[in-house]
Amino acid sequence: MNKQAENIKTNNKLTGLSSLNYCFFLPSEGFGGLELQTLKRCEDCAEYGHKSLLVVSPNTKLNEKLKSTKQKYQLININLDYIDIFSAFRLVKIFNRNNIDICIVSQSKMLSLALMSRFLYKKLHNKKLAIIFYQHIQSKIDKKDFFHNLIYKNIDGAITVTKIMIQDLIDTTIIKPEKITNIALGTNLEKFHPDNFNKIECRKIFNLPEDKFIIGYISKIEKHKDQITAIKALKEANIENSVLVICGMIGEQSYKQEIDKVISEISKTEPDFDKRIIFLDFTENVAELMNAFDVFIMSSRSETFGLVNIEALASGLPVLATNSGGIPEIIKDNYNGLLFSREDFMEASRKLKLLYKSPELMKKLSENALEDVKNKYDYKTQTDKFFEFCNVVYNNRIKKSN
Repeated sequence: MNKQAENIKTNNKLTGLSSLNYCFFLPSEGFGGLELQTLKRCEDCAEYGHKSLLVVSPNTKLNEKLKSTKQKYQLININLDYIDIFSAFRLVKIFNRNNIDICIVSQSKMLSLALMSRFLYKKLHNKKLAIIFYQHIQSKIDKKDFFHNLIYKNIDGAITVTKIMIQDLIDTTIIKPEKITNIALGTNLEKFHPDNFNKIECRKIFNLPEDKFIIGYISKIEKHKDQITAIKALKEANIENSVLVICGMIGEQSYKQEIDKVISEISKTEPDFDKRIIFLDFTENVAELMNAFDVFIMSSRSETFGLVNIEALASGLPVLATNSGGIPEIIKDNYNGLLFSREDFMEASRKLKLLYKSPELMKKLSENALEDVKNKYDYKTQTDKFFEFCNVVYNNRIKKSN
């Protein structure tokens, strides 16, 4: 027996998990945290003795990404988001061909299609299927109409990545609270730990100045992420030898033009201000980049979770973030980071300056950050919780069907 097989056997013995066939149903056109986290969960299946299949739409960035991985996937064209009988039959064929036991759905608009496919899967092939909603995006839309009541009454479970989303689901749908659990995203803490990096060497990798106070922001460039507030905060803080590094792919070209205009306007009164803003393309070497920074800022208008905050904390960085969405569940003001009000660049600038002038505060936040992620966001621990919950949901579905 090889080492991986031994680990799988040990895992299953310790957790009591059944060996199941998972389908992660994500016909998304986007390519960000949701898609990358779903791909990771697929890849985790093998470590827990399961098989996984990712069902995606053709001609998407996720489809392109999958071509360079060993992950098994299949393509599906969906013409209608909610009720598409032809897509349902196509999905049933995929379920049957791969003998699927659990379907993980990460887009609420796809739940009705998954439920329709389950009905057909049972009728045509006499096979049982558990459906779990894996919610990454917060929604406060009321869904207590007849159509949505049918959906949320019949799904078998729901996993949210923040605690606040549990209450939102309870308030806006008829799902039973006992069907919901909160499992925060996690990260490989050892991969990011600052003891494993040399800051100067990390800066060399990205051609960043070695002698500057570097504030970093890793995120897709789009209006919702509000990089402009971070830029204005840099200006107002007026910290000597400071630069702002913005890393991420351009999601909205019009917003990038807006950013360029803001930088240009500031540069009219502050010559060379544009040289203090460094743009980097999307990188998969996030750990190295995090460890090149002195401070991490997230000025997003709202984040359901913000895994990048976890990665910053795991890198021992003081985090300055917006006090909105699910961020306050991760960043505790004056404990492992500092919070500021949405779009309030003046408050953000004051707190940036406070960090720069107080090495003691930065040290305290850094130490607490490392301790906090170790206790709450270890990837292995969170993954264990994910598969344990799925196993319980599946077993409950089988008992209910008998």
